[in-house]
Amino acid sequence: MARLSFQQEFQVLKDVSLGAMSIFTSLLAIVATAQLLPRDLEDRTIYTILAKPVPRYEYLIGKLAGVLAPPRAQHPRHERAFSRRAFR
Repeated sequence: MARLSFQQEFQVLKDVSLGAMSIFTSLLAIVATAQLLPRDLEDRTIYTILAKPVPRYEYLIGKLAGVLAPPRAQHPRHERAFSRRAFR
């Protein structure tokens, strides 16, 4: 069995870590969106929004995008922190 060099091991670790972060961030966004919907019903803000000609799927996609946007905006910073140049 071939042995991996330190750089190759680090690359595998980095890829797995960033992949896991991406998956958990997406799951967290879905859960956060699911928790926002009952709050909008309770506060009655959903009725004001859906009284306009806005399809329900656009409302849900907008909520999901609003929750996902901040973590995705920070993703390039994480990539730069784990770049190969940082460890040379």
